[in-house]
Amino acid sequence: MILSVFEYEDTPYQWLSVSHACGLAANILKVMDRQNHKNRKYGLPMLELGLGIAFSDEEPAFLYDEDREIMISSAINRADQLSYCSAALRNSEYGKGLGRGVEVLSPANPDELDKQSSDRLVRYNVNGIELDVSAFYKLKSELVLKQVQFKKGGRKSRYLAARYPDLEGNMNWLVIREAEIRTWDGSRVGAPEASGRSYYQVVTDQDTIRAVVDVMKERRSGVVPSSPGDVKEGRYLH
Repeated sequence: MILSVFEYEDTPYQWLSVSHACGLAANILKVMDRQNHKNRKYGLPMLELGLGIAFSDEEPAFLYDEDREIMISSAINRADQLSYCSAALRNSEYGKGLGRGVEVLSPANPDELDKQSSDRLVRYNVNGIELDVSAFYKLKSELVLKQVQFKKGGRKSRYLAARYPDLEGNMNWLVIREAEIRTWDGSRVGAPEASGRSYYQVVTDQDTIRAVVDVMKERRSGVVPSSPGDVKEGRYLH
C-alpha cells in the first residue's frame, strides 16, 4: 500500500508533510494493534507491517492507463525499501531476539545484501516505521526538535521530540529515535560502521514516548531527572 502526502506552494501553512506522514503511519499501526487484539482473542494469526517514510522535493510524474492515474516518484521506491524486512536478518539468532521495531545494519558480507537495497544496508522492520534521511531533514525544517538521550539495554540512543498540529488543529507528540548503523557479520552485531551513518525510527511505544516527554517537561521546569534512562524494557527496539 502506498500513501502520498503532498505540499503545495500556495499553502505554506500546510507544509508539514513529513510530520503528518509520521502521525498517519503511527495511526496505521494502532489500527493493526487493535485488530491483533481481536485476532489473539479468537486464535487468529497476528498481522505484521513494516512502514517506510521517504521525502522528495521534486514534483511526481504521472502516467495514465486509460482512466487510471499512476504516480511515478523516487520517494515511492525509497519508502518501499525502508519498509522491507530482511529474511536473513530476521531468521538469524540476533534477529530472533529483536521483537518489534526497526534495526538497520551494515553487512560485512555483500552476499547478505537484499536486492531491494540501494544503500548497501540490511533492514529489520517488524511493526516499525523507518524515516528516510531526507525525510528526517525535512522534518527538522518543520518542527523544532528537542534532544533526549537514553541508555537502554546497554546501548545509547538519541531521541528527538516535538509537538505538531494535525489537520484538525490538535497538538500531538512526535518522537524520533536516531541510532547508529552497526556492522553485522551474518550472525553477530559489531561496532558502529566507520562512516558514522545513522538511521531514524518513528517511536510508537507509549512507555518510551512518555519517558521522553517527561524528561522534556522536567527540563522546562528546572528539575534535573535523576535517571532519564529508566525506560521500561521489553521486546521493542524503540
